[in-house]
Amino acid sequence: MVALRRVAASRLTALGLVAVIIAAISVLLIAERHLRPYLLLAVLLGAFAAFGLLLGLDPLRRSLSMGVVLAASAGLLVGSALAPLRTSDDVWLYAMYGRTVVAHHDNPYVHPPSDYPDDPLFKHVNPYWAKAKARYGPVFIGITAAVAVAAGDHPLPTRIGYQMIAALAVFIALVLIGRRTHSPAAVAAVGLNPVTAYIVVNGGHNDALVGLAVLGGVLVATRNRPILAALLFTAAALIKAPAGLALVAYLAWLAYQRGTGAFLRAAGVVVGVALVTLLFVGGGNAVGPLIGSREFILPHSPWTLFASGGIQKAIGYGYVDLGSLEHLSTVGVVTGVVIGAIFVASRLRDTTPLYIAAGALLAYLFISVYTAPWYAGWVFPLLALRWRWRVSLYAFAFFAVLMIDDRFGDAVFPQVLRREHTFQVLLANWINTLAMLAAIGGVVVLLWFRRSGSPSEAHGGVHRVEHPRAAPA
Repeated sequence: MVALRRVAASRLTALGLVAVIIAAISVLLIAERHLRPYLLLAVLLGAFAAFGLLLGLDPLRRSLSMGVVLAASAGLLVGSALAPLRTSDDVWLYAMYGRTVVAHHDNPYVHPPSDYPDDPLFKHVNPYWAKAKARYGPVFIGITAAVAVAAGDHPLPTRIGYQMIAALAVFIALVLIGRRTHSPAAVAAVGLNPVTAYIVVNGGHNDALVGLAVLGGVLVATRNRPILAALLFTAAALIKAPAGLALVAYLAWLAYQRGTGAFLRAAGVVVGVALVTLLFVGGGNAVGPLIGSREFILPHSPWTLFASGGIQKAIGYGYVDLGSLEHLSTVGVVTGVVIGAIFVASRLRDTTPLYIAAGALLAYLFISVYTAPWYAGWVFPLLALRWRWRVSLYAFAFFAVLMIDDRFGDAVFPQVLRREHTFQVLLANWINTLAMLAAIGGVVVLLWFRRSGSPSEAHGGVHRVEHPRAAPA
């Protein structure tokens, strides 16, 4: 009798925490712009506290059912997709790239949105990005063209179209995670994560598509279908170029596990598809803008600490002018690649490419000069397969910090613009510094757990590569 009461209490508490998460995200979707900074911070902390308790306490986690988690996740995804944009206006940049192809019959890798000031959607584009040529891969540019055909020059269907694409990509990933792991907690790690609904989906970000493609690549690889896996990893890279790190890591793992022949076949297909796709959109015209995307440095990048005045800026109000940031982006990319290579080399003996793909991407995300909170979409679905792995837990916490930094910083920004010396400004800068330190800590955690055999790796749904008698490509 006592045991039944405990189970009932755990189930009720778990449902209560799910309700808190949904309520907190709903408040953000409806009223973030009207919340005072401290109240906004309280809502954010409450959402992540409820999420952490739900997954962190074993009785609560075990009381979750797959149906409840999927239903709650679906509700959050749809609600976030239908709500007005709150955290980003990137969808209007996407929309103009699609309009460039469909309505103006030009190449978005050559012509920025500012070339079409009379386009009905141009007025929605952030002026900061109005002169930016397309920095996304040709697969995603094709998707933007399809949305432009379907939505025309109408803002509402255009916005909802991108948000629903992100929501659908996440939900498909949740179904795949559930089918593979049979774990409600693994599904909840993505579906009930505030970052997923409020940042990735509400912003309509293409990072959800990247995450789905990478997840699909790993799952297909475990079915011993190397060509299809390589194509899925390639699709991720042709949406956002840095996702190609997972492709390179997979090819290295394939060469080690299956030999030179398997590697050459997969690599040949990858190179062929990539070349044809890039040539179709203009070859060098596409490569230049993709490379140029490394030029931007976010304030929470750990590399700002190495600029002149960086340490002083990190501990004060943040008004210190930094010295030259030139070449930091290149240094950041090279460092991320080196750290990723060290991790991948340590895990080539793994019987699943899950860890090497996750490690290659996380090395870049932790140490890059430009890691936005919605980049969580790249890795969350993959990490959910091993959500109790220490690196996965750290990554979830890292992106929680990035989201808090992003939203609280946005709320305080008017004070920053006026260069006020208030505690809210000081707190916002300290949270920004925490994000920097969390990124550095991520590198340490990634390298610390680069060896296989951690007990936390024993939980999840991807165990080994299956070897059917006749393995289709």
